[in-house]
Amino acid sequence: MDVSLTHLQELSKRCKYIDLEIKSYDENKEVVHIIDREADSVLFMRELQEKNSLFLIRVKDNAKVYWDEKQCEIKQKNLKRVKFR
Repeated sequence: MDVSLTHLQELSKRCKYIDLEIKSYDENKEVVHIIDREADSVLFMRELQEKNSLFLIRVKDNAKVYWDEKQCEIKQKNLKRVKFR
């Protein structure tokens, strides 16, 4: 564990490691990252999506993000299959 990294940076590093390790054993295996609220970050979700990673993240029910300079509320029930841009 690298103490100089933020929690999400460390988590991202570990996800990359897990992806590489699993693919080295069997490139046909799909990895699904299941993460608690520690990863409730749009930036982190975008990063996973850019790598075509599969993930399930429990998020806060009242999360807010900014999109086109407007504050938007995101409800967990609406995040079933969202593409993060």
